[in-house]
Amino acid sequence: MNLFFRDLCIALLAAHLLGDFIIQTKKEVENKHNIWILFRHTGLIALLSWLLCGLWKAWLIPVIIFISHTLIDLIKSRLKKNGVVPFVLDQIAHFVIIIILARLIIAVSFPTPGYWIIMFGSAYVKALILLSGVIFITRVGGFLIGFLLEPMEKELGAAMQPLPESPPVFAGLKNGAMLIGQLERALILLFYMTGEAGGIGFLMAAKSILRYNEVRNRMDKMTAEYIIIGTLMSFGYGIFIAIIVKWTLGQV
Repeated sequence: MNLFFRDLCIALLAAHLLGDFIIQTKKEVENKHNIWILFRHTGLIALLSWLLCGLWKAWLIPVIIFISHTLIDLIKSRLKKNGVVPFVLDQIAHFVIIIILARLIIAVSFPTPGYWIIMFGSAYVKALILLSGVIFITRVGGFLIGFLLEPMEKELGAAMQPLPESPPVFAGLKNGAMLIGQLERALILLFYMTGEAGGIGFLMAAKSILRYNEVRNRMDKMTAEYIIIGTLMSFGYGIFIAIIVKWTLGQV
């Protein structure tokens, strides 16, 4: 693989993940029909892309990212559809644009390393890979697993009936489940990157013990199945991304 192409794709991917999953707020996501909010979001990602690539004369980078990201997000906001399929297709569209843009930059300009790579070498690329991995495993994984579990959650809510002698069930913390998922997947990445993959088993055992009382108190097979499916999805996704991150770091 062309090293310039690889490093360019990694920088553009990191900029996209930062802009879409870290800097962008829930309010901005809900109000993308407002053209100025959309322009502010896509303009920021275009600026981040240009900055992280470190190719100051490559004006095509912010221009193409701004136009393509605006069009993709505008189409998605007009469709007004949520769920795992629109989410995955949206991200695939952005990733395809990143690959096409990287190829275009190589075709129209002499492939030279960006400013940050000249300054810091492969350490800069590895830092971007780690940053992208953390965002993928926490934020992206949270949305993906949430969309996958949403139909089961609705089914569970419709089927739940209070038992006459059952103890009261209190609502959890706001965003508590999402934060737990993000933390456990981040720990999976940490264990795997430090060569302590065995720690993942202890993490799963600890979560299972903590979840046991919740399932026992509710006396609900559907709830138990929902919790087990969600846990296995989270751990499976976390291990999968951790493997990819470690392998990618080994190629730099």
